[in-house]
Amino acid sequence: MCGAFAAAYGVGALLTENQNSYLLHAGARAHWGRLARDWTARTADPFPVFTSLAIPFLHSATLVALGGAQLLAIAVYAWALAGIVRATFEWRDTDPALATTGFALLACHSRLLASASMRTTGVDARALLVDGVASQYLLGRVLQPSVAGVFLLVSIYAFLRGRPFAAVVCSSLAATMHATYLPSAALLTLSYAAISARRGDRGRALAMAGASLALVAPAAVYAATTFRPTDAETFQRAAYILADDRIALHAGVATWFGGAAIFKVAVCACALWAVRRRLIFRLLWPAFLVGVVATLLLAVFPNPVFALQFPWRVSVWLVPISTALLAGSAVDRVRRRRGLAMERLRRPALVFASLLVAYGIAGSVREARAIGRRPDAPLLAYVASAASNGDVYLIPPDMEDFRLRTRTPIVVDAKTHPFKDMEVLQWSERLQRSRAFYADAGGNARCGRLRAIAQQDGATHVVAPVAQPIACSGVDRVYADAAFAVFKITR
Repeated sequence: MCGAFAAAYGVGALLTENQNSYLLHAGARAHWGRLARDWTARTADPFPVFTSLAIPFLHSATLVALGGAQLLAIAVYAWALAGIVRATFEWRDTDPALATTGFALLACHSRLLASASMRTTGVDARALLVDGVASQYLLGRVLQPSVAGVFLLVSIYAFLRGRPFAAVVCSSLAATMHATYLPSAALLTLSYAAISARRGDRGRALAMAGASLALVAPAAVYAATTFRPTDAETFQRAAYILADDRIALHAGVATWFGGAAIFKVAVCACALWAVRRRLIFRLLWPAFLVGVVATLLLAVFPNPVFALQFPWRVSVWLVPISTALLAGSAVDRVRRRRGLAMERLRRPALVFASLLVAYGIAGSVREARAIGRRPDAPLLAYVASAASNGDVYLIPPDMEDFRLRTRTPIVVDAKTHPFKDMEVLQWSERLQRSRAFYADAGGNARCGRLRAIAQQDGATHVVAPVAQPIACSGVDRVYADAAFAVFKITR
């Protein structure tokens, strides 16, 4: 069932979306092409554990292992989510209610639901039911650090099964791989400890808290020392650049708050009410309360530094758990009042599940094949084969797939940014120079901008749309296709 769940959910094409950011340091350390010379790849790594784990996948004979790891994470997510529901409602493994809820969750997480709802209503129903607020999510479509949130679900399931120390280990692992899960891990650990203390086992409560602190200490110390403020002004400026510009979609309450966020809050509130007399209520309500209160405070008193701590990140695991609990609660009520006629529904359910799986697999394959048909595919193939040591490409800032697919250093792009304050300012300056060059219509001013980028940022080649040729002395065209041209800066 978990494998079918992963197939129905689907995966995105390899080396796309956020992987362009999160695999950069791993690619540089794995000696992918010339990425070790890329400026951004030499900035401080915000996800060192994820980077270390990703390197073996990049060394493997085929990158399909990246997709396989994502599918495995989705399968573990499905197993933990089903386990949470099963433990909450005290169902047996053979209880038809568990299978019925499983089919409901399969449909809620399916690629078919996401695609069909977008085509018919323009709203992604899957995202409404299983993603967090502020365009943040746990699974996503490609392997990235956020997937570590799966261990938070495993942690909750472990605690419900009476394994508190396993629960603490799993929550700490999530926080170690992705620092924005530190508040989530802390809130869960406090909940575990409080429940143990109320049961009269204060020694175990203290031991759990101590174990959690010890386990997350290396990650916390690394983040505190590596990304400590250079000075107050620099830190504040960098925070404004990230929170108000680069990731305003995630960090600005006024940017992301709306109908979808209200719906997700309502889902969580309804789920908490449905399980108010069960143990899991005591695990979920503290995170829900902290997330809501912190969001309201930041809405009234905006602060980019605190906004970048993403207190609403708890929603990425609260929302899918809440959806699962609401489905389980509904099934449990029907089961108690009318019973479940599973024998009559078994065959239609299997047919429906097979349809969801087939659509998920077909969509994943179709997406992977579409990469080779994109307008920039010939350009990327040329650069990958022609680039040599010392080459640094100036590219249109929104060409985010260029770096990994060609394994070639670039000046900058708009997607992949550093996290250390001084490096954020340097990235912003590089990006401003790049955007100014591509926004310039031509003439001496544009050539001057290009010379400045070559001198300050080390650009040796320029990629430009064929409709915007570069006519500067010492700049020669070395490649062109129907969409893009490449120019070499000779002097």
